[in-house]
Amino acid sequence: MEKVVSVIKMFFGRAWDDLGARFHQRVLDVSPEQLTGEARAVRGPSAISAMIGLESDGSDFSRPYSPEAWRQFLDGFDEVPDLAWFDIITNDEQGRPDGQGLIVQCKRVGDGDRWLLMQVSGDSFLAEGANQQRFVGFLEAVANHADPVYGEISWKWEVYPSVLELALGVDPVDVLPRARRVLRGYGWITLLPEEIGNRLGGEAGLNGTGAFVRVKHLAGGGYLAQATECFSQYDEGAAERVYQALVPVLPPGRPNFWNVHPPNVLADRDPAEDRAGRISAY
Repeated sequence: MEKVVSVIKMFFGRAWDDLGARFHQRVLDVSPEQLTGEARAVRGPSAISAMIGLESDGSDFSRPYSPEAWRQFLDGFDEVPDLAWFDIITNDEQGRPDGQGLIVQCKRVGDGDRWLLMQVSGDSFLAEGANQQRFVGFLEAVANHADPVYGEISWKWEVYPSVLELALGVDPVDVLPRARRVLRGYGWITLLPEEIGNRLGGEAGLNGTGAFVRVKHLAGGGYLAQATECFSQYDEGAAERVYQALVPVLPPGRPNFWNVHPPNVLADRDPAEDRAGRISAY
């Protein structure tokens, strides 16, 4: 429990410090009462809101950001919360939400709330140049301490499913119990649990597939596999190479691309068919 709490604190702390840094001064330049969503709407052009929320054991609080509220928020993680989040949203010059901002969430799910799902959502700024590497660095730093069962960097608005889970129409809650045996998905950046990465040969085995430009064995367990140098290079050819490298451990089913929007890419293949004649991974 202590380790999980420390990972949660690191997750939120680094998200604010590393990914939210460009908003810090704008947030601090206005009083907390001006940082609610309602106040942002009234304030109009170029206004910003920044809200923090925490739910645990039937109690909850939601309040605008202030240094004191932020300290209380992080101190609230003396146990694993049911739900914790913060969001930063900005208006454009016409006073409408402009899609610029940052949303950070973690949520307990599943039987006995035994799984913790974590997500950071940001605008396209995070997928550009040095900011992209900052985003990868954030994911790697948190994953180094978390022993994750899965992770990816992808382009979507849905909260918790992987892109592959969206395409297969499955709920993460239903697949999490076997997530250390069957990989939840794949993408430009894929976090594999220790058990699956080892089955695929570890760093040497994953590098040997030729599908990744970088593979790292994470300090706390698991592997980070990066398909191309930058997200814009992750095309159908790159997705096919990743798919072929991971096909022994992917769930069966051909993706339905109705819910998969560019620039996300998946191979239009059913792993079960491609595994025919091989030793089953299940």
